[in-house]
Amino acid sequence: MTPVTIERAAPRTGSAGTSPVFRATSPEDEALLIAFLARAFAMDTTAPFLDPPLMRWKFWQPRDDFHGPRSFVLERDGRIQAHVGLWPAVIERPEGRFTGIQMIDWASDPAAPGAGASVVRRLLQQYDFIYSIGGSEMTRRVLPALGFQKIADAWIAARPLRPIARRVPGARLGWKSYARIARNLWWWLSPASTASSGWTARPVVPGSEDHERWMSNVATIPRSAAFFNYLSRCPAAAVRVYAMGRGGEHQGHVALSAAHGQARVAGVWLAKPSAENLAAAFGLAQHMARTDWSVAEVTAMGSTTGSEAAAIAAGLRIRERRPVYMLARKALVLRAPAEFQIADDDACFRYETPFT
Repeated sequence: MTPVTIERAAPRTGSAGTSPVFRATSPEDEALLIAFLARAFAMDTTAPFLDPPLMRWKFWQPRDDFHGPRSFVLERDGRIQAHVGLWPAVIERPEGRFTGIQMIDWASDPAAPGAGASVVRRLLQQYDFIYSIGGSEMTRRVLPALGFQKIADAWIAARPLRPIARRVPGARLGWKSYARIARNLWWWLSPASTASSGWTARPVVPGSEDHERWMSNVATIPRSAAFFNYLSRCPAAAVRVYAMGRGGEHQGHVALSAAHGQARVAGVWLAKPSAENLAAAFGLAQHMARTDWSVAEVTAMGSTTGSEAAAIAAGLRIRERRPVYMLARKALVLRAPAEFQIADDDACFRYETPFT
């Protein structure tokens, strides 16, 4: 990461002087924020995560499930020293309801030591907990030094839906590519070891009458219809929600997010989260994903041994693991199992390299 220097033509009122100012951003900050993040992450301003419509949606478009600011900067004399975006989450436990955030697009200027840590401390004054799933190698080194504790390992699973599809059209094929295609063909032909006989899935519109209440067990982070209303407006992903049933009875919901050639199982919320039901949900998700010809593979994420076993039983294969870190202000108790899904991260819509 190279030093970042952002000049303002006219410093914002209240930002002059020697003391840094921590404030929420607004749409007027868009150009400066894109330039800062591009330099901080050593990327071009045309990088997918800096697409202006996506930036506006992530940080400034209103959402009914969260009404506070979702983007903050620390600045001195009108120059951005650090930025953090918020991906809100609520954990419900018998001892209380805890509101927290996942930090997205977290970056700091190397010329301003301690700016990134200052942002974290300020956020912890506002929220009960901060969590992080994965992140760069630098992030994984920094978080423990800031007091974050590793609470889980998130598994990432995948399965090819169209084995010969290429994520980069027109790219040249080498011997490794042919080996990958052969492997994916074998993987694609391998049947799931758990059938989902008797299960059905039908699309629902978030916020509709049959979608007023989301079912969830205490292990998952509950997500409301308002959350999926917001997610459905994402310019970088196509989100669909399905109601699952068996024997004429409603069993829960599964959400799919199609982004960058992948169908991502954003999450599964079940009335009875048994191993059999969870495996059936992952199987249904694959079935629904195959109807979308824009995707080449299906991916899913979880952080418990139970969900991992269910994903494998449904024909998915574990491709990667990412640490989950948490820093809590209150006596937040995360009883095992604590499930983190794709909906709990910006992996719903961000660009990811192919898993398969």
